[in-house]
Amino acid sequence: MDEPDILNIEEASDYLRVSVPTLKLEAKAGRVPSFKIGRQYRFKRTELTKLMEGGQTWSVPAGMMKATIDITEMLKAAGA
Repeated sequence: MDEPDILNIEEASDYLRVSVPTLKLEAKAGRVPSFKIGRQYRFKRTELTKLMEGGQTWSVPAGMMKATIDITEMLKAAGA
């Protein structure tokens, strides 16, 4: 069976291997392509794949520190 192209936030966070709160922050800031249905974020798998292939780096606040997440490196480390 084919994987769905439209993902909810939990599916997208699993796909990107980031936490739901981080993904929500990045989507809200416009750094991750998304759209909303009502109050819920949705993500196109093809757009997330393009984002990863582009080697995007996110800088997000994590408490008082700044955490930098390199999606490409995370996927390489995870063997994806």
